[in-house]
Amino acid sequence: VSDSESDAAIRPEVTKLDGSHSVTFGSKDQVELRPSQKSGTLSSGVGSQSTAPEPLQVNLTCNGSDCGSHMWSQTKDEVTVSIPVDTTVKAKAVSVDVKRNQLVVEIQGARVLGGDLAYRIEEEEFVDWQLRSIGDQRYLQLQLRKDQSTAHMGTLWWTRVFESDTPIDAASIADRQPGGDLSSVWSEAHKMFKEKVGKRSKIAI
Repeated sequence: VSDSESDAAIRPEVTKLDGSHSVTFGSKDQVELRPSQKSGTLSSGVGSQSTAPEPLQVNLTCNGSDCGSHMWSQTKDEVTVSIPVDTTVKAKAVSVDVKRNQLVVEIQGARVLGGDLAYRIEEEEFVDWQLRSIGDQRYLQLQLRKDQSTAHMGTLWWTRVFESDTPIDAASIADRQPGGDLSSVWSEAHKMFKEKVGKRSKIAI
């Protein structure tokens, strides 16, 4: 055997691997190479920082409604208003002016939503809001805290956000429990008052 043939016989074979692989040694001269389940690079999307929008898995009208210019949802304590905006809108272009019974939203100085609120909210110095991409749409979302001055009487479920909105049927609110909200308490109290007044005897003057 010549020197060149001997060198070729003992020269190791090198295989370049892309990404993470696992190596299994079996019987003599058998080596198994297979990609790891967590293999991949940042460019492949595995472990990369994704800038893709969130999937449309959030119900923007839960216990609320779609009013065209805005959508709204509510819990017992808060109301979330979602306003569709252009995908190019930046936070610095947004202006939110809110009072106890009024809300005005402007983007680059142009009013996009506003009016008298149908219900009072907690008077706070700042209102929480964020720009959020859901599906292919971008939204400006505002969190409004319901007025808590009547909380001891029960939950007040809103039927609309602005006075100009078309109200929803309070009975259709999914999270509403019969007898556990303020509207039903008020209706029952009003009914009892009318019955009590009706039974009063007239006093001659």
